[in-house]
Amino acid sequence: RVLRDPIAGPSWRVQFDAEALLGQLRGHILEAVQHPHANHVVKQMLDVLPSEYVAFVAEELLGSAVWASRHKFACRAVLRLVQHSAAGGWAGASAREVIS
Repeated sequence: RVLRDPIAGPSWRVQFDAEALLGQLRGHILEAVQHPHANHVVKQMLDVLPSEYVAFVAEELLGSAVWASRHKFACRAVLRLVQHSAAGGWAGASAREVIS
């Protein structure tokens, strides 16, 4: 709950907190999506933050997207990426990896 609160509101402080949180997660997405609690943080980030903030999630899952789509926790992040890929852009490569 504590990790999800910084990315839920509209103020500049929340934006700063979200950027700090993203900095902590960068390079650790594969670990986070496997964790029973941290995967919810990744899922929430993909739901509420602008794509320019979270494009790195798709990049870090590239090459592991098929595995992640079968994992009991990581599949949540992959599902969000597939949903975002309908609009094209940054999530498309990971979505294409899973679909093909």
